[in-house]
Amino acid sequence: MVYFLAGQSCAAAVDFVVGRGWERAKRGHPSPDRDEVAKLTADVEQAVARSPASAFSALQRNPLSDFELCDLFCAHKYVMERSLYGWIASQNNDQGVAPSREQVMAQLPEHISQQAPLQIRTRLCNLACGSPRKQRKWLARFRRRWGARLGVLRVQEFVPVEEKRRKAAAYFQWLNFAIDAAPVHRPLLILNMDETAVGRHQSGLRGTVATLPKATLPASDRASLADRRSYVSYLACVTDDARVQPRLPQVLLGNTHLFTLDLLRSCSGKLPDNVVLWRQTSSWNSHATMRRWLTLLAKALGPLVEERYVVLLLDVHSSHIHQSIFLHARRCGVRLIYIPAKMTRLLQPCDTHVFSKFKLALRIAWQNCKSRSPAASPTAVSWVHVVSQTIQAVISRGSWQKAFVADGALRFQTQLSTRLRVELGVDEAAVWPHVAPTTEEVACVFPSRLKIDTLSYVLWQPRSHRVQGARPSQRSTAARSSEPPLVPQFHRRVLPSTFLTARMAPIVRRLE
Repeated sequence: MVYFLAGQSCAAAVDFVVGRGWERAKRGHPSPDRDEVAKLTADVEQAVARSPASAFSALQRNPLSDFELCDLFCAHKYVMERSLYGWIASQNNDQGVAPSREQVMAQLPEHISQQAPLQIRTRLCNLACGSPRKQRKWLARFRRRWGARLGVLRVQEFVPVEEKRRKAAAYFQWLNFAIDAAPVHRPLLILNMDETAVGRHQSGLRGTVATLPKATLPASDRASLADRRSYVSYLACVTDDARVQPRLPQVLLGNTHLFTLDLLRSCSGKLPDNVVLWRQTSSWNSHATMRRWLTLLAKALGPLVEERYVVLLLDVHSSHIHQSIFLHARRCGVRLIYIPAKMTRLLQPCDTHVFSKFKLALRIAWQNCKSRSPAASPTAVSWVHVVSQTIQAVISRGSWQKAFVADGALRFQTQLSTRLRVELGVDEAAVWPHVAPTTEEVACVFPSRLKIDTLSYVLWQPRSHRVQGARPSQRSTAARSSEPPLVPQFHRRVLPSTFLTARMAPIVRRLE
């Protein structure tokens, strides 16, 4: 019945056989693998071939007289629920919508089979009728049977699979080329730095709420509007080497209103050595702050800069890309590699593994601190200590090698996570080359509005070095290149000779 009512679908019959969507299906029942599905499909096809044609014709002529009403109703209900679940999945994946109770109930009659008798159709339509409480109870059972949940879809930018694959291919090729360029006597040390916002007040903490009499004032989380809107930027840095991780700088970047001089004096000497507070006009990262952070990183690593081949992964935010940052990173002994735009949620270890654990631990630590605070509102000094202790416990003492491996930054993408392979649409046999990507290939990594010399970042050489090392014919070709210069060319004004003579005369007389 299920095979025929679902439009002669073997997939629907196989789902019914394995118990998907059953009323008493066991929770945690493993899904069948490909071999088992193929075997069951063959069995269904053989069973249909051996069945008499009169059985299928009876379902069309007068099913109520030839079949039991209970069996017929169960088959129609199963096909309807399976079709409804497919519609919900298409709404999630294609439209980006999690259908509400009203939408699901309005859609339910359209998924009833056309071969359903009037009596069965009426009983199925009654499922969508009734009070909202009755509909919510039926939807709860429906979600439990079919493995759905009541939740919210995460908002993210849509990127086609082809574009994801193209961006990942250019990034992996660039990364493999840079790793192969590491000298034999200098082992690789790969880092990742990214920013995240940390609020002065952690709101929305979930827990047990007591029911109070109506005459009393309702309980509330007391916090000023300034505290709820105050944020600092946390410049987190992680590496694949657990021995080096405690040395990496963890910077909290705040403005002058939040990081007052009294707060800095109160926290001086009381924070972990690798946690630094920076006070500036804005809490946002900038080119100057990035150069300052690179200097701090080189100082924290110390001799490791020369002993290890340091590679730093960054996203393509405008504060991370500038000619001065490029030159300063070369002076600090750090090679920069940029994660493609719109791909950080898949390829950046801080986004995929680090920040979620840090934010969860911070909320728990803040809740514990607030529950013990005498004034029910921790001071700014207490907040800084809670954040620094969370950084020390989660970030500095954590091991993030698996994050780099799962995101393809290590082991030449041989152990990519299953989620990343599904997002990119590649199998386990996918291999990316180790040669330098061309300018056209790496162009998809950076935003189109940035006008930079991408080849300098890939080869990790300024254009002037590439031109000086080329043959005379290549130098003339590079000189005639139409690409814009990396930095503006300023020409010093030639001063008149009388001005030079007047300035130099007293010095000449003194020397005589």
